[in-house]
This record gives sequence, C-alpha cells and structure tokens, in this order.
Amino acid sequence: MSFLGIGKSIHPMRPPAPPASSPHRLDEFPAGYSLAGCAPALPASASPTASEYALKSSCRSIAFHRTVNSALTVCLTPGGRSTVQPGLLSSAKEFTERFEHTTANLEELKRALLFQQPHAFLLRRNKSDIAELPPKHLKKISCETSGTEIELHLQLLEELRGGQSQTSIFRVLHKFALLSQHPALLAATAEDISPEELIAASPKLKAVIRELHNIRGKQEKAIIFARHRAMQSILAKVLSSEFQLPVRIINGDTKTKSSSFRAQGQQTRNGILDEFKRKPGFGALILSPFVAGIGLTITEANHVFHYGRWWNPAVESQATDRLYRIGQIKDVFVYLPIYHDTSQRVPVTFDERLDALMERKYRLAEEFLKPLASEEEIGGELVNELLK
Repeated sequence: MSFLGIGKSIHPMRPPAPPASSPHRLDEFPAGYSLAGCAPALPASASPTASEYALKSSCRSIAFHRTVNSALTVCLTPGGRSTVQPGLLSSAKEFTERFEHTTANLEELKRALLFQQPHAFLLRRNKSDIAELPPKHLKKISCETSGTEIELHLQLLEELRGGQSQTSIFRVLHKFALLSQHPALLAATAEDISPEELIAASPKLKAVIRELHNIRGKQEKAIIFARHRAMQSILAKVLSSEFQLPVRIINGDTKTKSSSFRAQGQQTRNGILDEFKRKPGFGALILSPFVAGIGLTITEANHVFHYGRWWNPAVESQATDRLYRIGQIKDVFVYLPIYHDTSQRVPVTFDERLDALMERKYRLAEEFLKPLASEEEIGGELVNELLK
C-alpha cells in the first residue's frame, strides 16, 4: 500500500483490493480491515458514523482528509486484531464530552486508537517519513538590538501596560511586530530613506544581508518571507541596491494575469516566478507568507528567511514548504533572525518571546490530536509574555 502516491510501504503486508464500489461509511468496510495512516481519501460528502465523527472532531481533519502539517490520510489495511466498527470510540456525544472539550484524555484516546502500534487504527506519517527529502537545517541568527530599538521597545512596553482595551493592546502588539523588523516602520517614512540609511538603522537587516552574501558565494537562491508590505518594499529596495539585481515581490497586489498582451508575463506572479527560477546562480525573491501557502512550488531555491514572523506556526510551516517539498534536491536552510539585548535593559526581547512561543506551538502541533489555538489566542499569550 503506497502513501500519497509516493510508493513507500507503511504496512508490512499489502492488503487485498478494496471492494469495487468504495463504501462511504466506516461501518460499510468489510471485516478484516483496520484504519491506519495511509492511502486513498473518501468523499468528504460521505455520511459519518460515530467513529468517523470522533476522528474528525479530535483533530479537525484526520478522517479522510490530509492534515496540513502531518500529511495524514486514512486508509484500509488488513487487521489481525482490530477492525473498523461502529461505536469503537462510543457515541459522538460521549466522544465530544470526553475528548473534544478537554485535552486531559488524549492519552486515553491514543490508547483506544492503538496509536503508532502494529495494526493501529491511527498512524502518523510526516512528509519527511514518506518522501525522500534532503535534510532541513534551522539557523537562528542572533542580532544585537540597537540603542534606538531598545528605547522604542521600552516605550512600547509602557504603552502595552497602559492598554485599556483589547483593541489598544493588539495595536501595540502590531507596533512590536513592526519594530522587530525595522524601526523606520514605526515612523512611516521608510520609502524616503536611502538603502544605506535603512541598513545602518537595522542590525537585523545587516545580519540578513551578511547571510545572503554567503548564499551568493554558493550561487544558490533565497526566499525572504515578510508579512508587512512596507517591510517587503524595504527589502526589495535594499537588496536590489546591495546585490545589483532585480529583487521582486509577490504579495496580494501581484497580478495573476497581465492586462496587456505586449506586457504579458511581466510583473505577474507567474512571470516573476519564471524569471526567478530560470535565471542561473544567485537570486532573491520576497514573498508574503499569506500568498505563499497555496499553489507555489519553488524548489529552485533552498534558503528561506522568515523576516518579521507572524504568530501562526501553520502559516510559517506552509511558507517553508514552498521550498521543502518533493522535487527539492539540495539541503534546505531556514533562517530566523532574532533580536537580543546584551545590555539587559530589555532582558527578553519581543523576538525572543515570540520565538519561545512559536517553539511551544510547534511542539503542540506534533500532538496532532489536540487542535491548535487560534491566532487571537496565540496573540493573547504573546501579550502576557511581554508583560511578565
């Protein structure tokens, strides 16, 4: 039995062919089959039994759907001791009460599903488990916070402590996110500043440029993800000047089609991507992480920078996966520039708080039976961390 068409066996035995007419309910599967983490998905319109509902409820997309981060699907394999049966996890109501409203019973749920055991009802397979991908390396770039940035950070902390409403608190959080990218973003005058001045004002930008020079020395390509459009413009301006080559941006404003036949392919999404992919040697491309989540494959690049991270680990993972996917033949390097303050006037910077929070969320994502918190909840956690 192959997994996602890759052809790497998960179960040691190849199951007999399923019934000619694929059943739409778990209780319609013939005896002798058990639920495992491989093989073809069934129609989303299929009517659920309690067991199917339980699986869907517990991780919001396990039964008959791939999960975004773990590439999990559901299939049939021959089972010696456990077969799919209605009521395996009790009724949908009982399941909701026991598992969906609390995370305290996840170990009990795993035991019921024989998680990761032979003949399991549920197996987890990451993309790296089933596809022969090259290694992926994470590099955290330590950047010394400037005096100006320290002063602005302390001012924002006072503003955060004085916040009277959720709206005002999240407005300050947005300012922290801007400051962590470039202090000029708080003044809204970045477009009038020269590339040289922009570099001089930001140790983080300097550090990223140093890494890009190393990448150029290897004649490899890099993608820089930046959420805020003003920062995307700063990066394009600075990198184009520094490396004397066009550095394009793909975001929500980038056209998917050209309105002019003569200009067809120029400055459109596909045109920018084609130019980046075809040009030999070093290149840099700036992308919004929000437009990079769907339909992009850029395996010609093998270096990815997350500049100005957003507190959603799923968005960040999907952005990285534009490079780290089937077709990639080089080692992939993921860079996280993170500010720190050796003067200890800011004992833990915004970047360090965010990085610690993201690491916790990535670990929770590995516990894939537990739904991830919403962006609003994660943002609230980040605020609480800043106020410590």
